[in-house]
Amino acid sequence: MDKQWILLCLMICTPLSAGLDPHSLEFQYVVYWDRTDQLLFRQTTLLDGEVVFRCESPALRDEPGPDWVAQTLSSTDLTERDTYCKDQYYEHMDMWREINDMITQTADILQRSRGCTINSSGVFPFDKWVVNGKDFLTFAPRTLKWTALSFLAKPVAEEWNRKSFRNHIYGEFGQKECVKTHNMLTQRRDAWIHQRDRKNMKVCVFAKSITGSIRTALLCQVTDRDLSGLRIQLTEDGLPLECGLQLTGPLPHGDGTFQIQLQVEAIVNRTKPYRCEIKSGAVNISVPWDGHLLQDQASISPVILAVVCGSCFLLFIISLCYIQLHWKGNAGFKKVTLTDDSHSASSSDSSSLSC
Repeated sequence: MDKQWILLCLMICTPLSAGLDPHSLEFQYVVYWDRTDQLLFRQTTLLDGEVVFRCESPALRDEPGPDWVAQTLSSTDLTERDTYCKDQYYEHMDMWREINDMITQTADILQRSRGCTINSSGVFPFDKWVVNGKDFLTFAPRTLKWTALSFLAKPVAEEWNRKSFRNHIYGEFGQKECVKTHNMLTQRRDAWIHQRDRKNMKVCVFAKSITGSIRTALLCQVTDRDLSGLRIQLTEDGLPLECGLQLTGPLPHGDGTFQIQLQVEAIVNRTKPYRCEIKSGAVNISVPWDGHLLQDQASISPVILAVVCGSCFLLFIISLCYIQLHWKGNAGFKKVTLTDDSHSASSSDSSSLSC
């Protein structure tokens, strides 16, 4: 029993397909007996070869794998994934019983791999079944036909080819639902990766007057460690501005980052919004202009300068007047002193003469 269980474990852990196209969505289903003779079910979802969901009985919770899955899917999305896993559990348990009722040996382990690969040539759905580690059946989503891959599977293929309603559902999944789910997951993954990589991106939007012109220069500066693939434009009320367009950079910024600057000229209408739009793959960043000109902040300086200069001039006049008054006061005091001294000296001389 232990050897048989080890063999089944190896079969479960071995994926049905290897080297799938890099752009693929694959659902792997396994129905198997565990060591306690309990029939279990497992569903694994792979996006471009990476496990993104895993669901197992008895919990039947489709648990997200990578961080981007949990961070980009809503609680409603995750609940729908749980519901889908439960539906697949009941469906595959029923099909496992159907197979065991029609074949001459026991299906100890049932494996199924279905999904789609996508490349420049188109979409290629697949649906492959394996019983006890051996190829068993394939289903063609386009023709809606089952093909037996072993003598053991012939009665199953014949019976399942009569189930047109179920076959139609499988065909819709392979040709439409699989592609739709793949595109949704891919877009959310790419958006999360770009947001993670662009989290340190700095975007500044400002404007300045053009001397001798009624136009205003609008500028957008973008700084990041990687500016490859960026598309930048300045817009007025959502429409691109192209007058006087100048693009500078990317230039090294001295700290390992690079900076690119876009400048356009426009007759600013204060009732319309102006924005810098940055796009790259799934990234879509929009930064508004706050409506201030660089010289608006500097326009306070002449006022302050006039006040300071006026205060200094007034202080200078007051100081000058004080000095003049002080000098005149000191000069009068000395004159009186000299007169008294002279008078005293004359009196002394007169006294001496008289003596």
